[in-house]
Amino acid sequence: MSFPFRKLALGGGGAKGVLHVGALRELSKYQSLYFPDGVYGSSIGSIIAVFVSFEIPMDNNFLNKTKNSISIEKFVPKLTFEHILTSIPEKGIFTMDVFQREIIDIFRCFDLDIQTLKIRDAKMPLQIVASNLTKGKPTFFKGDVSIIDALRCSCCLPVVYRPQELYGDIYIDGDAYLPYFGMVIEDGLVISLKRKYQKIKSEDLKNINLLSYIRQVYNTGIKTAIQLNKTKLTLELEYPNLSAESDLNNFDMNDVVKVSEELMRRFLISNGFLQEISKVGDIGST
Repeated sequence: MSFPFRKLALGGGGAKGVLHVGALRELSKYQSLYFPDGVYGSSIGSIIAVFVSFEIPMDNNFLNKTKNSISIEKFVPKLTFEHILTSIPEKGIFTMDVFQREIIDIFRCFDLDIQTLKIRDAKMPLQIVASNLTKGKPTFFKGDVSIIDALRCSCCLPVVYRPQELYGDIYIDGDAYLPYFGMVIEDGLVISLKRKYQKIKSEDLKNINLLSYIRQVYNTGIKTAIQLNKTKLTLELEYPNLSAESDLNNFDMNDVVKVSEELMRRFLISNGFLQEISKVGDIGST
């Protein structure tokens, strides 16, 4: 295992994506957040990966501008009876029009027009992962692919959103076929948002909302696959009661970030990387 890390992969998990920010803030104390061998992202991780690849600092300004936007409710319209009627033939409840509008506005806050930017325009190698239903395997978007098109595919949560068609193939959320980057990315830092499975009892079934139910079913398979493909360079992040569907306004953001920073620091210490840092000096200042 080598340090500084030259490759970074960020997994999905909805609102829990804010934990990526805290972990990266801590990592930036010990090395530059420039990853010459590539930045990979899936689902919410793909959004954070774009920011990293364009060298947007993970500072308080970043948190203030994005905390109200990292929420599934922000990207999903209110459910109506008409949505339910059309969901069966369309294989999904919602289009991704609201998602696209919101995500474009978020990036505009940082002077990035992802409608015109291509993946190759990033300041370091960037690859956005989506699950290709046509070919039955993950697709790593790169090069001349439009960033907004790649993000739509990577963040297309099954059933919630209608499958996305791009270049003649059909895509859904990147985590569906690639629940763990350790399967394909060697010697790179993998930051995963830990999945939890909550038992659904018969008395709970009537009260759970549809989106939460879909997420629970989705998480069950991904959680198992993640554990089977975990590597030594994997950091799993979690925070009490923080779920993919959470409203971040209900959380103390300073504490959420502090916890994820501490998890990164413990990870570096447990793998011996901080000892190596003490020998070579402050890498992050170079």
